[in-house]
Amino acid sequence: MRNVMIEDLEEIIGNKYLAANIAARRARQLSIGVRPRIKTNHIKHPTIALEELAAGELEYKLLPRETKPDKALYPSREVDEEISEEFRKQMRFVTEKEEKRMDKEALEFEDT
Repeated sequence: MRNVMIEDLEEIIGNKYLAANIAARRARQLSIGVRPRIKTNHIKHPTIALEELAAGELEYKLLPRETKPDKALYPSREVDEEISEEFRKQMRFVTEKEEKRMDKEALEFEDT
């Protein structure tokens, strides 16, 4: 069987990005030992997944997108400001004299 290109799947699926996502997920399944649904001479999992998709052997379901952002992923501005304030309190400025001393110690450490 000839190699299936992602552009070929665009005609079947309607969206090459969706086709790539489906094939990638299937390739991951194949990589952990799930058996292919078609007979193929190929050994690479992504190629087998693309062939399965082109043959219509894979089913997929589009889930509705969530319209509201997840609050756990996007903390409030107040939390960000609290973290920033805490960071400022813990931050320590190094004087030029301390920086030179630290550089000298680092060089001495490298020599040993």
